[in-house]
Amino acid sequence: ADGRVRLELGEWNVNEPAGQIVRGIAEREPDAVFFSTYIWNREMTFRVMSDVRKILPGALIGAGGPEVSWTAERDLRERPELDLIFCGEGELALVELVRRLADGEPLAGIPGVFARDGARIVDGGPARVLERLDEIPFVYSNPKIPTDEATRIVYYEASRGCPFSCAYCLSAREKSVRYLSLDRVLADIGWFLERRFPLVKFVDRTFNLDPARYLAIWRYIRDNHNGITTFHFEISAESLSREAFELLETMPAGAVQFEIGIQSVNADTLRAVGRPANLDRLSGAIRAIPKAIHRHVDLIAGLPREDLASFARSFDYAWALGADMLQLGFLKVLPGSPMAEIAAA
Repeated sequence: ADGRVRLELGEWNVNEPAGQIVRGIAEREPDAVFFSTYIWNREMTFRVMSDVRKILPGALIGAGGPEVSWTAERDLRERPELDLIFCGEGELALVELVRRLADGEPLAGIPGVFARDGARIVDGGPARVLERLDEIPFVYSNPKIPTDEATRIVYYEASRGCPFSCAYCLSAREKSVRYLSLDRVLADIGWFLERRFPLVKFVDRTFNLDPARYLAIWRYIRDNHNGITTFHFEISAESLSREAFELLETMPAGAVQFEIGIQSVNADTLRAVGRPANLDRLSGAIRAIPKAIHRHVDLIAGLPREDLASFARSFDYAWALGADMLQLGFLKVLPGSPMAEIAAA
């Protein structure tokens, strides 16, 4: 009545019974429920969503995330329990939707939202992009969001987008990169260090794009490390500068760990997926990373133009690097990625 809206965050995992998740949602008696939908929770989410609709027939039900962003109109036609879908970046779209809910305004026509309007499905057009990432609050310091510093793994976003065009990655669609300010990132890292979280995983697609920026962040971690917290970064090893290697030599053991995507050593495969590599330089860089830093290398099985013999060569190359961990993933054809078009061709 007063135009105010109360937002609550609910967290469950895919190992919990669907009924338990549905009960946890229904007990809150929400007027609207929005689901984050990813490749790992898509099936469970749709099952829960259908049951929530039966229990809360008058609630507004929406979904967002990469598993619905690129198939919004189809999903709305196939899933009557859904009222709307957020497509792409969701912060500004959600703020606008909540404002309209509070004011009792129609929900159709919001940029970045597909919504039902009677029997019609209305495309609100492209989502508005949040240019200043600093406008996003630092959620971990919110007392309403429980955090167990002793065991919690934190996922932290310091940038969005990627200049590279790897066909299996959704970031191939967004060529520009937006950053949290350096001051904001250092303050957030300081908060994690102060509270002694065990692992903070940066989700930046390629962390070491801007030398002045990434060296400042690593230098801050080195100079303020608490002896406990590990910071995880996905990096391009080929792009590490001489100054970076010199800094890493002074990094406390366990302060940082690197994930380095090799994916394949087949030149035809790398060209097909838009990821050319100088393999000699790559192997030299990986071996030059100090042993005190955990090195985690990735391969993807099932890429185009790669057969079993070719993949065996990729495996042998990765194994010979002597990294601390070799992760073998299987190709996931993500909706909206260039790989989805390749697979359909």
